[in-house]
Amino acid sequence: MRLYDERNSTKGTVTCSYCYNKGHNKRSCPHLRAHYEANKDWDGTTALVGVSKDMFACPARDSLAKLQFRRHFDYAKKVFGGEQAGTKKRRSTKCGFCGSTRHTRRNCNVMKDFLKDLEATERGYREVIYDRLIHNLGFGVGAFIERAEQNWDDLTHKNHSTGLITSVDLNSISIGNLLSRWSDYNTCFGFEIDGEKSWGMSWKEGSFSRELGEQFDLPRPFVQQGWGIVITKIIAPAPSTPSKEWFLGQSPAFDWVVKKKNLSSLWDVYHDIIQTYHPDGAKVFDKWLKRLKK
Repeated sequence: MRLYDERNSTKGTVTCSYCYNKGHNKRSCPHLRAHYEANKDWDGTTALVGVSKDMFACPARDSLAKLQFRRHFDYAKKVFGGEQAGTKKRRSTKCGFCGSTRHTRRNCNVMKDFLKDLEATERGYREVIYDRLIHNLGFGVGAFIERAEQNWDDLTHKNHSTGLITSVDLNSISIGNLLSRWSDYNTCFGFEIDGEKSWGMSWKEGSFSRELGEQFDLPRPFVQQGWGIVITKIIAPAPSTPSKEWFLGQSPAFDWVVKKKNLSSLWDVYHDIIQTYHPDGAKVFDKWLKRLKK
């Protein structure tokens, strides 16, 4: 018990590092508080008011007292100016998607609205592809095709051969096919000829000859624009095709697209595609353009 008493007998002997008086620390120092209250607007150059050697219990000079205050001004401002030392200022609420200070992206209606428009755009794009590629052209599993090597310079073809479409990933048909391979959202339309994977459909690498693409009015990524093997003709269409209702019902969700992105950056990526493939493209384009100008 004696040890306990000795340990507690030191209670109250703490020394203030500001005024050097015992019994308190600088956080509760009455001198530091008083000096700060008298010099709240001190800018580092103006004369100090009321800061003198009287703060010290031992002999000192006014210059030392003023030096102490200068060294402790920022600390005093935090403690006595309303911002507690050792605590972080609470960040104001701000939506990372639309920039509003009234909510966060978790409950952002602007983001939800943009996602709906992306999904409608995706559906519009898939409808175009169904009509032109699957229905009109007869592309699908079982289609008998002619392919050839295409020359980049004059778009002529050589080394023709035939093959059978053995698999098609219909879920990979997406507006992401329209984006550059360097985009964060680029996707490739995948299928196999005679059991071998074809060139993926992307901005630089399509799978159909330009002539065939123009004939059936296929979007740009479906038309070959570089070296490689291209489909030049559908000799016999696929024996069966999925229903349009089923195909359009496979449109993917776009929640992953908005993750850690804001409206402005996504608009830069998708605005042309929205304008082209959304059922109300021009109207929706103007809506978001006005929203971004606010």
